Amino acid sequence: MSKDIAFDVLDGEAGDGMLGRVENQGLVGLGWLELGVRNVTNNVRPVETPEDLKGVKLRTMKVPAHVATFETLGANPTPMNFGEVYSALQQGVIDGQENPLAIITSQRFYEVQKYLSTTGHVFAVYMPVVSKPFFDSLPAEHQQLIRDSMAAARDYQAELVASEDAEQLEQIRAAGVEVLELTAEQRQAFADKTESVRLQYRDEVGAEAYDAWVAAVSSAGGS
Repeated sequence: MSKDIAFDVLDGEAGDGMLGRVENQGLVGLGWLELGVRNVTNNVRPVETPEDLKGVKLRTMKVPAHVATFETLGANPTPMNFGEVYSALQQGVIDGQENPLAIITSQRFYEVQKYLSTTGHVFAVYMPVVSKPFFDSLPAEHQQLIRDSMAAARDYQAELVASEDAEQLEQIRAAGVEVLELTAEQRQAFADKTESVRLQYRDEVGAEAYDAWVAAVSSAGGS
């Protein structure tokens, strides 16, 4: 699923519903900003199919869904504190890791990794919020100014991230890392392989909400 499709969903009924839910907590959701797309690096082999991850000892965050996803893909997910990752890669304690390009470059993981695959397996966003009582106390024109400014900030961020992603990918490639830029069809194979993991969380998040998001993604052209 591309960023464009993700934002189509977030800007639609499903995303609006999520923004509305935070009002029950006394907050106003102002929209969505991105935190980055996660990609896999490793020292074992080029990763272009789910099967290529078999046996790869991969550092993940301590997030059950992340661990379950990579277990399903055949990898050996290894949660580890972030500050230990570089030395663990350098010493061969782990084979690889997964992070956005900005993290891979800022932490210089490319110095101790041979392969990068643009798996794009997680696209993280966050919702800037403001106190509802405070927001409601503002004149309508000030409320609209805040919303318009938020929309402009997102557009600027999208342009900035796109430019930085391209630069970071070239920086990683220039360091001698073999970069595998996966096609949409190749990424879909990873999504298909891990559908069972997503279904495990259907009851936890609520079947109705889960199905609504899946339908929205499908309608927007994703899967």
